[in-house]
Amino acid sequence: MMAVVCSELQEDYFLSSIATTLFTDMEEGEVTSEDNSYAETTFDISSEAEVGIPGPLAITLEHCVSSSVELVGLQLWRGAFLLADFLLAHPSLLAGKKVLELAAGTGLTAVTAGIMAESVTATDVDRGDILPLLDRNGKRNMSLMSNCKWNVKEMDFFWEDWTEDIETVVGDSEVVIAADVVYDRDITKHFFKTLIKVLSSSSKVAFIAIEKRQRTGGEGGVIAPNFEYFLENLSQLHLSKPKENVTLQVTREEINFPQYFKYTRVLELTLWRIESYVTK
Repeated sequence: MMAVVCSELQEDYFLSSIATTLFTDMEEGEVTSEDNSYAETTFDISSEAEVGIPGPLAITLEHCVSSSVELVGLQLWRGAFLLADFLLAHPSLLAGKKVLELAAGTGLTAVTAGIMAESVTATDVDRGDILPLLDRNGKRNMSLMSNCKWNVKEMDFFWEDWTEDIETVVGDSEVVIAADVVYDRDITKHFFKTLIKVLSSSSKVAFIAIEKRQRTGGEGGVIAPNFEYFLENLSQLHLSKPKENVTLQVTREEINFPQYFKYTRVLELTLWRIESYVTK
């Protein structure tokens, strides 16, 4: 049996109880049951959001309230709400743009982007119900994306080679988004490998939201190893030279922009802008 994890967002929406551990290794012989119970929740968008379409606005999503670690994409995470808020606060970033989301999960940020963008391609791994759920959630919210071309495609950080279709989508994309997509060292390593390849295809900007998840270490201190490894990779990003004509620039964004969704914007939430400049 696999360990079950629950998003901290359950505290805001009271969908289920919180697990005592989150993204921590289970001791050998420790057993918990796997539970992929689904819920459908409507997330209201504040009337203060100025996105050019009449309100009231709300995004309705089908999602899991708990899952195995391998299927955490079926759940909602606070980083997605932070990133969605940022997009709503800066609609000009997406107006007329082609957007690519990596590890889109339930589709919250992809649908939010679709309210303003010309097109959105939401990608994730083909594992369990992740891609079908993402597709269902996009179709469920089509009324919000009436001026946007919506697509769902498979994309895996562990791929060494991309399909021709993904090569085209990546090359055409102008804005890349991702939220709470890394939760162990191996996935983090391959996420950055994929991100560098995406940003090297043409000049574009990426916005990455991630929450610093902390736990008690073996000596009793508070540690955040996954987040520290994320920062380690991020700090080296500007030194990456995947091609001689590519320059990458990393900036940490302030998170004091307006809040349009209901969730707890904890101090551990962070947002990063990564811009790529590709010369001819």
